[in-house]
Amino acid sequence: MISLLSLLKRIFRGPEGVLSLLLLILGFLFLSVEVVRIWPVRMPQRLINISIASILFYLGFRIRGNVDLRYYVPLALGSLLFPPLLLLTFISTMSISKDEVREEDERQSEQDLLSLSFKSVLTVCKSVGLASSLAISLASLISTNRRVILVDWNGDAADRLKNAEIRIARPEELRFSHAGGLGPSYYMTASLLLSYLSGVNPSVISEVLKTGDVSLLDDVRIPEPGRSLLRQLFGEDGSSLHEALPEVAGVLIIDASRLSTAGKDAISLMTLLQSVTYERRDFVVITPLLSPLTEERAPPQIKDEIRWLISSLRRGGGIITSIEDSLAYSSEFDVVLVCDECEDPIYRLDSYRLCPLPVRRARKGV
Repeated sequence: MISLLSLLKRIFRGPEGVLSLLLLILGFLFLSVEVVRIWPVRMPQRLINISIASILFYLGFRIRGNVDLRYYVPLALGSLLFPPLLLLTFISTMSISKDEVREEDERQSEQDLLSLSFKSVLTVCKSVGLASSLAISLASLISTNRRVILVDWNGDAADRLKNAEIRIARPEELRFSHAGGLGPSYYMTASLLLSYLSGVNPSVISEVLKTGDVSLLDDVRIPEPGRSLLRQLFGEDGSSLHEALPEVAGVLIIDASRLSTAGKDAISLMTLLQSVTYERRDFVVITPLLSPLTEERAPPQIKDEIRWLISSLRRGGGIITSIEDSLAYSSEFDVVLVCDECEDPIYRLDSYRLCPLPVRRARKGV
């Protein structure tokens, strides 16, 4: 629904809008005399008033855009007998104007969301399902102009991205060993985060990442379910993220639908972390994320690593969709949005309304 504020901005946009409104008001004044005076009909006076009103209406509408004379002229002539007919032109034009406003708002939202993809963005949703669905809608829009890596928690991204060039990969088909400009600190950070989620010794995880030897995880001394979780993430061989991406624009879908909740968080974190190792990144990562973003009891070291990861997303952009508990890190993001919780959204995407974060809901950083 187009808000009254948006419509007023459209009407009073520039001097042309003001002039158009004045002409329409004058036209109403001349028309109102004949609308009230239905009978008796004084043709000379009616001819003058309707003609002046028609001309003023035409000029007012013409300033705003094209006027279909095939529709306008018969209504103006018919107004000589039944004056309210001329009002149909106003109703019709205002309806078209609202459609134009809606289309313009949608185009503006698309442009703004595309530019937003070059920043670190948190979008807060009411549920995990909504956060996962919104991530797919964001990927669909942005992939028309950029390369996107989407971590798909639900497994329905491929069906919803039929118009985009897509490539699909399971976590074990990718290689997460690229350290890039981070060097040894990449393996330290990755092993700490994965150890937090899996309970496996970080030294074992670091060795697997460095050597690519997944057989290290066959050691029965590694506790379950952490060992099985890591086995789902690391395969014997695989492609790097950059190699798996579409060449120009499109979406690399990482299908995480078969993973456990901890496994989904783990692949989301690894994808985000792997992406920041590229110093010149020409793709954006879009992923849902819960733990440890939403856990207040996460160890201080883990919280520091998450802060660093969020700040590193600014180079190339990264969008995280999550739930309200993630607002503890809101100060670390360039932009924070809330999904479907306002009447006057700043962005519209499919059926979603993306709104600014209300001050009353902002939380202090952890």
